[in-house]
Amino acid sequence: MRVLMVISDLRVGGVETMAVSLAKGLVEAGHELAVASIKQADVLAEAFVSAGAALHRRIARFRFDPAGMLRMRLLIRRFAPDVLIIAGALDGASGFVLSILMSRAMNRSFTNVLFGAFGAATETGTDAVAAGLTVRSISVEDAAAQLAYAREVIVVPG
Repeated sequence: MRVLMVISDLRVGGVETMAVSLAKGLVEAGHELAVASIKQADVLAEAFVSAGAALHRRIARFRFDPAGMLRMRLLIRRFAPDVLIIAGALDGASGFVLSILMSRAMNRSFTNVLFGAFGAATETGTDAVAAGLTVRSISVEDAAAQLAYAREVIVVPG
């Protein structure tokens, strides 16, 4: 599976450290991984490269960089990811713009991407426990292994 991880920058922090762990697990599970950092900070660059990820640094050259959106769109189109992971301190507008770019790169309407999961009945969290279903936590390695066999993955922040 081709996975594109977009991260705000490559400084040392909690989200960034977890992103490196996830990158290692994904590559070890046989996935092709590309990591795109929006900002300049490059402290963790070597960690992503040594994990086996293709690294695309500094997509945005300055704070409001229209060419950065074009660079991101081209990266999405060229890499053609099956999964897009957005990690780090990307504000809501950036996530919104990335979602639009991803939907266009996949030749899907944004409304289809945004509302495609609505209407499906699913059990999660406490509702799942109340229904007698099992809820369990998994490690990064387990998540990467499960992604290897997944046909479709939807990740909803919350």
